Amino acid sequence: KNNLPSKRTVAERLAALLARVAGTPVLVVERFILAASNHSSDTALSSHDSASDTTYKEFLDTCRRLSSAIAGRTDSGAPVAVLAYRGRALLEAVWGSLLAGRAFLPLDPQMPEARLARQLETSGCQLLICDA
Repeated sequence: KNNLPSKRTVAERLAALLARVAGTPVLVVERFILAASNHSSDTALSSHDSASDTTYKEFLDTCRRLSSAIAGRTDSGAPVAVLAYRGRALLEAVWGSLLAGRAFLPLDPQMPEARLARQLETSGCQLLICDA
C-alpha cells in the first residue's frame, strides 16, 4: 500500500506553509479553489431532482468563466452588483466576482426599484449580474 500523503494533505500543508512564510493568511478564494480541486467529482450544489446536481468541478468551471467575463467588463477593483434570488445563479455570481478579484454588492430583488437604483448609483458598480 502507498504510504504517501494524499494530494489534499500535501496541498493543505503547502498552503499553510506559504501563509506562514508570506506572513499573510490564505485567501478564501484560494481555499475555495483548493477545496473544489480536491473534491472535483463531489456534489457542490444539489437540487430537488438529483439529475441537475452540480459537481465542484462544474461549479468552479462556471465561476471561472463568469470571472473572466467580469474581469473583461470592469475596471480593476470596481464592485459588481448581484441581483438574484437565493440559488445557483446567486452563488455563481458571488464566486465569479470573488475569483475576478472584485467585491460584490448583493441586491434583494424584492426591494423597491427606487432603493435598488439608489444603491447602484452610490456603490460605484460598473456591472450588474442578475438571474433570469
